[in-house]
Amino acid sequence: MNVGPLPLLILPVLVGGVTFLLRRWKGVASWVGAAAAIAMGAALLALPLEGTVAVAGRVISLGESITVLGRPVVLSFSDRLALGFLFLVGAGFFLLSGSFDPEGLLAPLGLGTLGLIAGLLVIRPLIYAVLFLEIGATLLIFPLHAEGGRPVRGGLRYLSFYTLALPGLLISHWLLDMYAVSPDQTAFLYTAMGLIGVSFALLLGLFPFFAWMPMVGEDGEPLAAGFVYSVGLGAVWFLLLEYLQTYPWLVEHAEWGTALSVAGTATAVVGGVLGATRRGPGALMGYAAMVDTGLAVVALGEASQRGVGVGIWLLFARALGMILMAGGLASVRSWEATGNLIRRAPWSTAAVVVGAMSLAGLPPTVGFAARWSMFLSLLSVDPVRGLLLLVVSVGPAVGFLRFLIESLQRGTDGEKGEAPPARPSPGIVILHLVLLGVLLLGIFPRPLAVLAGRIAGLFTFWGP
Repeated sequence: MNVGPLPLLILPVLVGGVTFLLRRWKGVASWVGAAAAIAMGAALLALPLEGTVAVAGRVISLGESITVLGRPVVLSFSDRLALGFLFLVGAGFFLLSGSFDPEGLLAPLGLGTLGLIAGLLVIRPLIYAVLFLEIGATLLIFPLHAEGGRPVRGGLRYLSFYTLALPGLLISHWLLDMYAVSPDQTAFLYTAMGLIGVSFALLLGLFPFFAWMPMVGEDGEPLAAGFVYSVGLGAVWFLLLEYLQTYPWLVEHAEWGTALSVAGTATAVVGGVLGATRRGPGALMGYAAMVDTGLAVVALGEASQRGVGVGIWLLFARALGMILMAGGLASVRSWEATGNLIRRAPWSTAAVVVGAMSLAGLPPTVGFAARWSMFLSLLSVDPVRGLLLLVVSVGPAVGFLRFLIESLQRGTDGEKGEAPPARPSPGIVILHLVLLGVLLLGIFPRPLAVLAGRIAGLFTFWGP
């Protein structure tokens, strides 16, 4: 009996349940969760879609469509690469959670969320995707909020915005079906386009629906917030591409490209300006994600396959920067109250600084190459807007620099002695490796660029 891609949905949830029972032993739970995520990601990237593999008496053919409760479940090549990337990014966060997650909830609930994301992309029709998104957002509330900490306003607002996006996507699905039957009724199409646009603006945190973005990082646990900004927003990004691929008549209208360009530009400008005025590292992480999302939407608004590739490349770079910065913040725990961090926690400080540089697109980090590729293309077509986005994109880096200078000065003034360096934990070793990867992929960006272009080539709604 062939089970098709069904293990992608079931196994993460089952392993997540096991790791939840092991959460008292955070190190064990995190390594089990990370091993499961790495295994799933490697299987997605390595196993062929056409062939079959026998596992425990079951024949698995990832590319074969099966029917579950009357609904088709099919894994396309684009879904395979997207899910492989999201599982591996999740594994990075799970590895760090064993050392820096106070409650040990990120690995089990993150695995459950990854299983839901798999369902979001492989179950048809796409109307069911919005339900998986809502459940996944609900699960992520718990690792965002540490027991005994202050209420996570950002997490609740994050859930509220995702809930507000549900009706638009549900109704638009019905309207698009009506338009397919009656193509002369263009009111169905334009109404559906408006609803889909507003719904994805809520899900991606585009202007003016960005209030949840900085708040998630400001009062949430750093690793959980980074997971939301990279894996959560990455899932929404690939869902948007699936929508455009499934309903190609949406992109036949020039209004789509214009709307994407305007929304992306406004989001990046607002995020950059507000990020330059803020000094809290968690909020700055949110503003950096906001700027990055805006730039990706601008690239998508180019209405070309190259723009899709640049958007995916930006997503890859953001994920690596988020792992590094969130891990560094989580390892310090209380930045303002810790004396001189350069002496007390040099590697954590380096991780936060390099992660912030990557999220701001500064050289020589992985974020620079992706940003610069987009800016070069935009400057040749629209130099005024390209220059504006180039300037505002470093806003969160300016805010972080001000915060860093003040924190180190405060620590130096209040510290009488030099504390001995802490014993390196497994999490610190992992941060070393991620930091090295962020720098190497910044100096040699071709592998990520080629992978992003390969995935973009599978989405043909704007032509080959």
